[in-house]
Amino acid sequence: MKVLRAVGKLCLWIIMVAVMTALLVGGVLAFLYSRAGQEDLPADPVTFEGQTLENVGYDWAVPILGGVIEREFQLSPGLALQELGTFDHAGPVLALPGWGTRAELTIENEAGEVVFHGSGEEYAEFRFGANGRYMADIRVWHESPGEKPAKPQGWYAYRVRFGVDAQPKLTISDDYAYQGQVLALRVTGVLGSEAPQAQCDLGPVWFALGDKGWTGYLPVTYNAEQGNHDLTVTSGSHTLEAVVTVVGASFADQKTIEAEGYTAAAAREYQNKVWPLYQEGDLAPQWWGRFTQPAQGDNVQKYGAYLAGGARSTEYRIQAEPGSEVVSPTDGVVLFAGYLELGGNTVIIHHGCGLKSYLSGLGAIGVAEGQQVLQGQQVAEAAEGPVVLEMRIGNKSIDPAYAFSGRSGLFYR
Repeated sequence: MKVLRAVGKLCLWIIMVAVMTALLVGGVLAFLYSRAGQEDLPADPVTFEGQTLENVGYDWAVPILGGVIEREFQLSPGLALQELGTFDHAGPVLALPGWGTRAELTIENEAGEVVFHGSGEEYAEFRFGANGRYMADIRVWHESPGEKPAKPQGWYAYRVRFGVDAQPKLTISDDYAYQGQVLALRVTGVLGSEAPQAQCDLGPVWFALGDKGWTGYLPVTYNAEQGNHDLTVTSGSHTLEAVVTVVGASFADQKTIEAEGYTAAAAREYQNKVWPLYQEGDLAPQWWGRFTQPAQGDNVQKYGAYLAGGARSTEYRIQAEPGSEVVSPTDGVVLFAGYLELGGNTVIIHHGCGLKSYLSGLGAIGVAEGQQVLQGQQVAEAAEGPVVLEMRIGNKSIDPAYAFSGRSGLFYR
């Protein structure tokens, strides 16, 4: 009988402890639940072409007690439209805050036709093909299951209306250029995703699309005729015209050296293997700052040097220690790595928009065709003779010294 009473008291005590624990845990959870409010939702704004968007709906789960329990906050998307005004270019930028992990957009024109539907990453490559008024439904998520510490998971919805009135405009990095330099051409207000086309007797131009519009680079080679040159840029049905002025360069303190001879077979090999590379330009610019000289040593021949017989050189020669590093002047993709009778061991690197480095007279080569290389990355070793560098846009040479100093249209921002 005493045993039964003891067991009963123990059971009662266990029940009381369980009830008190449940009440305590429940109270703590209720307190935490009540403390979780809308102020815990992400607050950093989503922007569209720099304008802060106001959400018209949301669905969020705010974690409580390490994410084991969640409190939901919901608002069905309304029909309100936020007016954003008119943009003068075809690529208004959607910018996500730090909490945004995914975005989706649907954009319609005034006729209700969908002109874009896709992710934020896909929209970054989209350009409006026509001027007019548009409406966009935008949804931005924070989705990161299992993150520590737990954060709210869910989305905001936005509805905006805006206009696009893009008119192509051409800007040139400078009013003139010296022989051996580069001029940057920028075209803004281009509708659609088709690149502009440039025509000028100075050389070819390949345009690449960036945040500020389409940018290309016009070479002004060592023997470009001094004076004015007509430049025509076409974008869709629009024609943009300008005049580019070339100023003569003195090419002072040049060294007179003997021109190197070569055989007809070497010339044919060079034409067959290298000349086709002049036509490759469809790569966005890979550089951000001034270029690195590809080898350490004395510059024994400058760009534009006078050669025996009156010819001029397009080469920049560096006498480096045999076996020392030869590096890529800036980021790029290797288009050729091998031996040529005219030039010996050669590496050709495309840096974007048709700009390429031609490194020859090399020792052992350490890269392969198609390989991505970074600025300062070793691509070969120096041989006994000088390391030879040419820089060209298309088939037109430019002075590498401007790329090394950062004084060039290549760095136009």
